[in-house]
Amino acid sequence: MLNSYHHTLPGGTIDVRVHKNELAAIIEIADTGPGISPEDRERVFDRFYRSKGVNGTGCGLGLAIVKSSVNRHGGTITLGETVEGKGLRVVIEFPLHL
Repeated sequence: MLNSYHHTLPGGTIDVRVHKNELAAIIEIADTGPGISPEDRERVFDRFYRSKGVNGTGCGLGLAIVKSSVNRHGGTITLGETVEGKGLRVVIEFPLHL
């Protein structure tokens, strides 16, 4: 969510939704920032990778750490576009152990 905060312009929005279905607990984050190109959506999980043209002071570890943590708990993380077609939508799912 910190990436959404840093990359969404003033006046933009960040929506966070937490819910569950029969199989998983789900966290969804959608912002109105610049998004991540489809070509970069898998690469941004690589350590030290930063998309071209992204301004900032980070070193490209944030999403790699998130994905590692999600995977260790048996979850998945996917990146895509928001329903409006702009910004980024992140969906994290953790399996329910009933």
